[in-house]
Amino acid sequence: MGKTACEAWVILWFIATHPICRIVCTAPTGHQLYDVLWTELKKWLERCSLKEEFECTATTIFSKANPESWFGVARSASVAVNFQGFHEENILFIVDEASGVDDEIWEAIEGSLTYKNSYAFTI
Repeated sequence: MGKTACEAWVILWFIATHPICRIVCTAPTGHQLYDVLWTELKKWLERCSLKEEFECTATTIFSKANPESWFGVARSASVAVNFQGFHEENILFIVDEASGVDDEIWEAIEGSLTYKNSYAFTI
């Protein structure tokens, strides 16, 4: 078990305990985001009881009951606009390999951390 497993568990915990939430995941490279983090997330979702309530595609995880407002997404850390417009009372940002993410991305993320249940989890 490593840091990527921990990130997957945090995503699953947040989506299971915060109905009507947004989770935004990023990493400096597409490989780290899609091939590593998202693959790990799918693995752990398949192993837990949440697999009946949530579905995970190549770029999203969402509630089967409410997919439009209860979901997580994978977003490339290539441009800050990928992080603008995410606002919800329950929001979580997962930043993998945080030291490799540009300052303008961090500024966009900080602009969305305005509610009481806004979090950023970085490794």
